[in-house]
Amino acid sequence: MSMQVTAITHKRKPVFVSIISQVTPSESSVIKKVASDVLEKLGVNSKLLEIAMDLERIALEDDYFIRRRLYPNVDFYSASAYRVLGIPTDLFTPVFAVSRIAGWTAHVLEQLANNRLIRPESDYTGPRNVRYVPLLDR
Repeated sequence: MSMQVTAITHKRKPVFVSIISQVTPSESSVIKKVASDVLEKLGVNSKLLEIAMDLERIALEDDYFIRRRLYPNVDFYSASAYRVLGIPTDLFTPVFAVSRIAGWTAHVLEQLANNRLIRPESDYTGPRNVRYVPLLDR
């Protein structure tokens, strides 16, 4: 039985901070299945995973996330598995980083091989033409 999670609607929609990705949802669906399988094999019924699945469902049905093509990234579900496996919460970030070292290294090697700095796409949405205020005057 899945826990019911309801989103509170404000002027701005809540965002999952670092667990949002514009990459296709297939990336997170792999770890979602792995996390679910790990929990099932351990005989654990994780309320955290149930909440994560409900949050994902709500986000994927929400216009805000649909228009921006925002999906949970792989860390969204791996955290549930890490917790059940007994990995301390303060080690989640190092484990996330270690799991990416091969990709980061490949990225650096690609940049070096092509003598080209590759930057991720970004879309600044903040205010423009803002007057600089010296630190002491703030």
